Amino acid sequence: MLSARVLYLSFDGVLTPLGYSQIVRPLIELARRGVRYTLVTLETGLDDAAAVDRLRATFKDAGIVWKALPFSAGGGAVAFAKNSARMLGAALAAGRHDLVHARSVQAASAGAMVKRIWRRPLLFDTRGFWADQRALQGLLSPRTAALARVLERSAYAACDGAVMLTELGVDEVRSGRFGAFAKPIVCITTCVDDRAFTMARRREDTVPSAIREALRDKRVVGFVGSVNADYEVDASLALFRRVRAHDANARLLVLTAQADALRDRLRTAAIDPSAAIVTTAPHVEMPAWLNWIDWGLLLLRADHPAKHASMPTKLGELFACGVRPVHYGCNAELAAWVTRAGSGITLPALDASALDAAAHAIVDAAPADLAAARARTMPHFSLLGAVDRYLRVYEALV
Repeated sequence: MLSARVLYLSFDGVLTPLGYSQIVRPLIELARRGVRYTLVTLETGLDDAAAVDRLRATFKDAGIVWKALPFSAGGGAVAFAKNSARMLGAALAAGRHDLVHARSVQAASAGAMVKRIWRRPLLFDTRGFWADQRALQGLLSPRTAALARVLERSAYAACDGAVMLTELGVDEVRSGRFGAFAKPIVCITTCVDDRAFTMARRREDTVPSAIREALRDKRVVGFVGSVNADYEVDASLALFRRVRAHDANARLLVLTAQADALRDRLRTAAIDPSAAIVTTAPHVEMPAWLNWIDWGLLLLRADHPAKHASMPTKLGELFACGVRPVHYGCNAELAAWVTRAGSGITLPALDASALDAAAHAIVDAAPADLAAARARTMPHFSLLGAVDRYLRVYEALV
């Protein structure tokens, strides 16, 4: 066990599904291994008192001190400065720790100041190539993107070690993408709690009975995620329409927080409303929902250098639940994991010919060894495997 005091800084709130999955669960496991945390986060959901109280009780049971701060919305410099100053103030008020663990570039800007003041090592948990990825999504102007790249490069310069989501990202950082980097750097990808995400197919809990009856004995294709620039939503729906044309027994299950936007896309795609179910589910219920999906759509933007350090959380969750991924884009490492698992398919393109071939592959596919796919992938994607790797990084820095 590692007995160390760690100050964990995150602009990502733990009241969100992503924050719960990728921050709360790992920190609780690490706390069980002896790490003592002070967690400082920026939150948009602090008005939900019941949710805050539940999570605070969870942290208290784990021995984690949680300082939740309000997040100032907006992508401009003023909002960024407010958020950074707020986080820095809370971090300094928490006192000196053995290590500062900063999740993302924004948190690393505050973490670098804490390091200078308290003279403690800084771990930069990168979460991707931040500036280039946001620029690719159209969220940054050319001027703002240039400033963001300076901020990102300074985070790599200030830290004493880094964590990447992909080995591809590790290689690019080591090769000098952000300047010379001879510090410890390791790939710790998305943390899938494979005790919660299991292969107990078509579980009866959580999922409403009307939806269970609508999906029972059907070929269920799932779209799980957001309606944003990272996902090829229209191509995903076009592929399902082709699957449905070959198999009237096919159904589309959509789990998204943008339900209205997705329904609009379904109408545009001319998909029969009776063939699709669109709903929203909290992250804690996601294992039961995924167990009803046979094929999981993971069509992402085409491979681009900005995405070489990205890995979608859902990929590991699909493997853990025995869902067969239907993949396109993002990066070559994601494609390699789909190939290694042996349960899914990768599309070479998103044109009509490729979509037709993928639809035939889904409808005509022979049964896959889903347990073998899970066994091949979980050592890399599992929560407990990630915890072991985090402990080794902490030990190296502390």
